[in-house]
Amino acid sequence: MHTIAHPRGVGAMTLTKRAPGMLLVLSVLWSSTLIAIPYLVSHARGNLPVLRSAQVAYVLGSLVCHQRPERSFHPWDIQVPVCARCEGIYLAAPFGIALVLAARRHGSPRLATRRLWQRVVSLACLPTILTLAWEWTTGDMTSGPVRAAAGGVLGAAIAATVAAVASGELR
Repeated sequence: MHTIAHPRGVGAMTLTKRAPGMLLVLSVLWSSTLIAIPYLVSHARGNLPVLRSAQVAYVLGSLVCHQRPERSFHPWDIQVPVCARCEGIYLAAPFGIALVLAARRHGSPRLATRRLWQRVVSLACLPTILTLAWEWTTGDMTSGPVRAAAGGVLGAAIAATVAAVASGELR
């Protein structure tokens, strides 16, 4: 058996180049799943394999979300596997990752400094903080679309930051 000696760090460099693309694919798959599951469940008509597959999405969703029905969307009269805020986060994440990929494709030598990304994420937290402050001070729950939009800003910013770190642009 022959082995080929690779220069130090070559495997890491290849992974670094591919990581944002892999994150984008995974993010799109999860986002698509969140949209598809309620549709599939509503049309399953007792199809056990479809229902069991959907159950996996709800279990995965429960690991990151409270899944409260009153805070979730119900397309086709079926609750989405995560709440509206989480859905906004996940649906916006691919856009943040795509932004980093586009910046890399256009030859941006370094996407930004750590300080700038910290500011971006801090500012992206503000809409969610404002919705929480509203709910806690008034006792009124914000609507699902407002929660999703606030989460979307945060999701895009965090996903872009993760993609920048994964690509080696931000250390």
